[in-house]
Order: sequence, then structure tokens, then C-alpha cells
Amino acid sequence: MTNSTPRRLGDGLLVSVLVLTTISFSWKFGGFHLGVAEIFLALAAVVLVPVLIKNPLPAGYLAFAYLYFTWCVTSQFWTEDNRASLGPMIQYIQFILIATLVFSTASSEQSVARCLRGYIAASCLLATAVVIYAAKSGSFSYVYFLDYQKNLLGAIVGNSIPLIVALMTLPRNRPWLLRAALVLNICVLFMSTSRGSMIGAVVGTVITLALCNQLRRSVQILATGAVVFFLYITYLAPGYTQGLTDFSRESSAYSRIVIFKDAIEQIRDNFFLGSGIGSYHIELPHIGFSQDDPSNLFLLTMVEVGVIGTFFFVGILGAIASRALRNRELFRADPAKRALSAGLAGAFASHLAHIQMDVSWVRGAGTFMFACVGLMFALARLATDDGRNERSSPAV
Repeated sequence: MTNSTPRRLGDGLLVSVLVLTTISFSWKFGGFHLGVAEIFLALAAVVLVPVLIKNPLPAGYLAFAYLYFTWCVTSQFWTEDNRASLGPMIQYIQFILIATLVFSTASSEQSVARCLRGYIAASCLLATAVVIYAAKSGSFSYVYFLDYQKNLLGAIVGNSIPLIVALMTLPRNRPWLLRAALVLNICVLFMSTSRGSMIGAVVGTVITLALCNQLRRSVQILATGAVVFFLYITYLAPGYTQGLTDFSRESSAYSRIVIFKDAIEQIRDNFFLGSGIGSYHIELPHIGFSQDDPSNLFLLTMVEVGVIGTFFFVGILGAIASRALRNRELFRADPAKRALSAGLAGAFASHLAHIQMDVSWVRGAGTFMFACVGLMFALARLATDDGRNERSSPAV
């Protein structure tokens, strides 16, 4: 086996893992969800051990990640149920550290591009299946397809939109095919009725275009979305807006208000230290539902690890934002790499915005979110490696 074999195997696994994050099926062990993507992620981590050793994550990101996890472990001293914390802790490590580390080992710009195109293709395949299912069932709103709950379906198609938009900024990139993919994903995003995913897709698209220095183009993309929405509610789902704007006591929107208030009360009780990982739980008898997440990432973080742990987590997000901005400057003269980096940052921002209104750490979607971070880090590393190779090559 040559030295390049683990790298080639790893690149193939990266594409596979990212594509498999679109599969909803998972197994639950205690409080830990294990999906198909996570199994492949573990396989990729094993295969890429030689590469992982040589390519650590950026120091700033690692520092805040280690501080955050150290604080999470420390919180076990005052949490009421240590067993409840094991599952969430494993998932935090899996997403924030392992997924980011594995995907940061991508060996070339082409492998990063293949990951993006693979995810877009998987998203379009899922979206096509949803449309066919909706056509056969005769209902184009509130679609429940296989095991895709509305927010998960919305996350998959919504997070793909910034990636599609990023590729659309490049010339000679099959614009007709990308436009068709954009319209298809926007349509199924509306069909999902996931408000959080819709807001996330808008946020991610604007950030993507801003990082590509093409912010004016956001008007064109938003106009496309508005036209699709008008045609959708006119011909496919009359009365759709009634359900979308339902804030009655039995609605999911109203339940979030109740959950947010409950989480804020718990934060006041343990403002500095938090009540420990996996400690949050709320019963909602008026809709016959219970939840272990306040449907907001920052509220969950504040409840679990207090203002101190939240500071470390915000540091992780700051390192990601800093890398996105530095990549824009680094790739100023390379539109292809700039578009890839912008799309990855936008997709991350899309899901980050979404989980301010929905359950945060979901298998598949969480892996995708931090895979985008790893691939964005990989682009910066590859540019540095290319620069070193040019300087070390002998003059001719």
C-alpha cells in the first residue's frame, strides 16, 4: 500500500459520509443516536489516522474546543444525572471535534468540490423523491416522507441551497442544471413547512454571496424563491400560509415560546455553571410531548454549561467565522476556492440559524454542519501547502 492510498481512500470516504448525512435512519443507544453517516465517519477516522497526525486542526479552534470539552467534563461534578450526560457528550465530541478533524484532511480542492457536488446530488435525489411521493399522495404541504420529520427534511434541502448558490457564482459550471437544482430544493423546502430551515437558507445564502463579494446577487436568488413560493401556494398548496402562520396554543410555534421561557428560568437558576450536560427536559402536556432540548442552541448551551461554557462555545464559532473571512482574502485571486469556502461557510451558517428554532444536535445534520467547517479549514491548509511547494521547488 502506497502512502497515497489512505488519502485516496479517505477522500472517497469523505464524499460518502457527507452524502450519507442525508439519510434519516439511525439507531439509539441510551441517549446517543448513531446514524449511517456516523458509522462511516468512524471508519474514515480509522483510515485517516496517518493523515490526522500530520494535519491537526488550527490552534485557535482546537484551543476553544478543548476548553469547551474540559468544561463539559467538569460539569459532571454538579449535574444530577451523570448517565444522561454520556450520550450528548459523545455527540458533541463527534460533531465538533471528530467530524471537523476528519473533513479537514481533504487532499485537494477537487475532493472538496466533489463533497459539495455529492451532497447537492443527494439533496436533489431526496427532493425529487419527495415531489413524486407528494404527487402520488395528492398533498404538497406538510409532507412526511419515510422517516424524514419536517425539520430534518427542511435542513437537508435548505442547507444545500448555499452550496448551490456558491457554485452558481462560477462561470462554465452548468448554470441550467444548478438553477434547476435551486428551484427543486426551494420548492421542497416550502413543502417541509420548516420555518427554521427557511430562515436558515436565507441567512446561509446571504452569507455565501457576501463572502463571494456578490451580495447584490442575493436579490436575484430571493426573487427566485419568491416566484417559486407564489407558484407553489397558487397551484400546489392553496391555504398553505394558514398553517405556516399558525401560532395557536396547539402549534409547534407556540410550544417554542413555552420552551424558551422554561429554559430561561433554568438559566437563571444556574447562570454561571449551568446544570450539566444532558440535564434539560421539559414536559408539554397540552400537546402530549416532551423534549430534551429547548429548540435553541444557545439556550441549550447556557442551560447545560452556563455562561462560562457558552463563552468557550462562542469562541469555537468565532474561530470558524474568522477562518471564513480570512479565506475570502486568501482566495481573492482564486474564484473557485473562494466560492467553495463561501458555500461551506454559508451552509454552516444555514444550519446554525436553523437550530436557533429547532432541536440542535441531530445526527446527520450535526455531522454535516461541522464537516463544512473541516472542509473550509482544508481549503486554507491546501493553499498553504501549495505555497510551500512552490517555494521549495528548484528554479529551472
